[in-house]
Amino acid sequence: MAALPTLPRVPGLAPRTVALAGLPLPGSFDPLARAGLATVPAGTSPEVDGVPEAGEMAAALLVWGDATLAAAGTVTARDGNRLYAFGHALFALGPVRLPAARAKVLAVQRSFQSSFKLFAVGKPFGTFVADRPAGMLAEVGTPPDGLAVAVRVREPMGDRQWNFRVAEVPILQPLMVAFLANSCLTARGAGAGEASVRLDAAIEFADGRRLALRQAVRSADAVPRMASYVGTVVAMLAGSPFPHPALRRIELLLDREERPAGLTISEALPAVTTVAPGEEVAVHLRLQPHLETPRSLTLKVRVPPQTPPGPLDLIVADGAAWTEYRIKAEGLAPASFVDLLALLGGLDSATTLVLALESRERGVAQPGVSQPALPPSWGATLATGLGPRNVQRLATAIVTTTRWEAGVPLEGAFRFPLTVRPGRWEKP
Repeated sequence: MAALPTLPRVPGLAPRTVALAGLPLPGSFDPLARAGLATVPAGTSPEVDGVPEAGEMAAALLVWGDATLAAAGTVTARDGNRLYAFGHALFALGPVRLPAARAKVLAVQRSFQSSFKLFAVGKPFGTFVADRPAGMLAEVGTPPDGLAVAVRVREPMGDRQWNFRVAEVPILQPLMVAFLANSCLTARGAGAGEASVRLDAAIEFADGRRLALRQAVRSADAVPRMASYVGTVVAMLAGSPFPHPALRRIELLLDREERPAGLTISEALPAVTTVAPGEEVAVHLRLQPHLETPRSLTLKVRVPPQTPPGPLDLIVADGAAWTEYRIKAEGLAPASFVDLLALLGGLDSATTLVLALESRERGVAQPGVSQPALPPSWGATLATGLGPRNVQRLATAIVTTTRWEAGVPLEGAFRFPLTVRPGRWEKP
């Protein structure tokens, strides 16, 4: 998957300062710091209103709603409904759509290394439409609506819901969403230590399409890992190289436990190693909870009736490990935004246990299409016609999968060689 984006570095400027109100300052994991932003505390005040004049403060809103994240600067000049501010670039992004709000300086923190102003953010009066080396350009009027982001955190001590808006700037959205997910998960002060986090996400696009995602993680860094996962998904969607609609709304439901709740797949054994086409293979599993008695489980996977004689591999894995392997094994690479949505929608959660049978049949893959188990002549024809740079040779083919939902994060992966004998299996 893609990583979280980084923001352009503005030559000659110290790390850009953004002010936060409504959420605690980031701890050891800070997506904004990794993007070159320094976060300081701020306040909000509805009494700070109106259009600022030259010499007064204006703030560019990155996040607003139940929390505010903003960068502020001095208004250089006002020409009717146009304001020139900052006197330098904010992110040097060129055209932007950032709500512009009135701001008021509360104090100045002087420093030879990086001085900054403590300020209160007031009511929006317009939109910053340009972010250039010479400064920011704002226009008075109705500010943009922004991307709606709803975050609900369920914990043993109680549920909590936040509603935010995020700036309509694709490169900023993954950083802001990752930051909000991390901040909401750590709002009660628990930012480190063994934990498990489960995610249910719903993403809506401007054209009405929706994408549902599920994922889970348990580890000492479960919170930042989940926040990074959410931000990475948004980066893939908002920064897609394919023509795509804008993001309209993101809903995150995060279940958190402050213990490594989950199961380790400590043992997996197939009942037989020689099978027939159509036969059902039982797989005996031992699942180890954290500091509890192991659990036994038996699952079954059926060999497809048309499977030819020869070697066949049985794969037993948690959903996250299986997804990573499957993407590589099948050469999955989107060639359109529809392909990207299908790829993301097909990701297995770590709460899913996957049994898969994999044959040694070769195939090919090209952007948008995976064609495993092709006859050798077909594969050679495609490789010749499309060129070696456009075709990826596949060494195996997934012939069937069976899934079992655990409801908690799973960890573990196994592979077993099986042999398919000639003839159809018949039930005795």
